[in-house]
Amino acid sequence: MIKPSGQNKILFIHTGGLGDVILLSPSLRLLKERFADSEIKFVLDLLVESRAARGSKELCAMTDWVSEVKEFDFKGRLSIGKIFQLIKLIQGYSCVIASGSSPLVSLLLFLSGADRRIAYESSLSFLLTDAVKLNKEQYASSMLSDLISPLVGDFDAKQIAPEIPLGGSEAPVDELKNQRYILLHPGVSA
Repeated sequence: MIKPSGQNKILFIHTGGLGDVILLSPSLRLLKERFADSEIKFVLDLLVESRAARGSKELCAMTDWVSEVKEFDFKGRLSIGKIFQLIKLIQGYSCVIASGSSPLVSLLLFLSGADRRIAYESSLSFLLTDAVKLNKEQYASSMLSDLISPLVGDFDAKQIAPEIPLGGSEAPVDELKNQRYILLHPGVSA
């Protein structure tokens, strides 16, 4: 549970590439902003696939939304040892959120031992504290933001548009830092 006193540790598990992490970034920002001025203190970590780790670390270094980016090879061959390694990696958190919709996600979160376990509904949803209905008919960033609604409540759809601040980075031209841009990517993964 999110406790008003003490330190809460939240882990967001998100598989996919860097583009998927960018679509998740509004949820990370919203989580951080929602509790910034409250008595609730927490550390937010992110667990991503190995292929997205480097870019995710660079993205998160430009913000203060995530304390640590951890990586795990979800795509590789899973052995018993690797499964135990993953379980150990996700233990010690008071809240674990995962973006996968497989019933195995619910089981994994249950094995984390976290007091609060949030994921999409599945046949094993009874292992979760908060099962969120998956709505694939909406923008991916909105879909991911649904996962934090049990923690932050309602929010405006405008709050979930991905934005990457140039604040801590070196832009090629200083004027770039004071302007907004829209970048489009057609999404070409198989």
